[in-house]
Amino acid sequence: MAAAYSKERITDEMLDEILEGEDLSGLFHSGELFAELRRKLAERILDAEMDVHLSQPEERIAGNVRNGHNPKTVVTDSGPMPLEVPRDRQGTFEPQLVEKYCRRLPGFDDKVIHLFSRGLSTRRIRETVRELYGVKRQQN
Repeated sequence: MAAAYSKERITDEMLDEILEGEDLSGLFHSGELFAELRRKLAERILDAEMDVHLSQPEERIAGNVRNGHNPKTVVTDSGPMPLEVPRDRQGTFEPQLVEKYCRRLPGFDDKVIHLFSRGLSTRRIRETVRELYGVKRQQN
């Protein structure tokens, strides 16, 4: 028996709007809709974090304001996710969802360690990560 949700966060009207004009036959297989939803949700959370940061009394007194966005790609369990991370004029914003200098979201490293513990060679792990997530080796 499935558990019933006490509060539906996504209404039928919201789904109708999102799915309007979509080819529904391959929707679940491509994963594009879920990837876009995750990206938009992450960017919304980052913008909310910036709102909270700029509402702090010390930031208002200092006159700190938004100053655009920086592009950043993070590796998630489902592959690379490009994000637009907000920035502030004084550079004091420290995002919590995707911390500065963070290139992988939680869970990804655990999966790599799991592959290693299963006896896979580093070469095979690299090939697997490239196949599954589209991650390529970073050049120094």
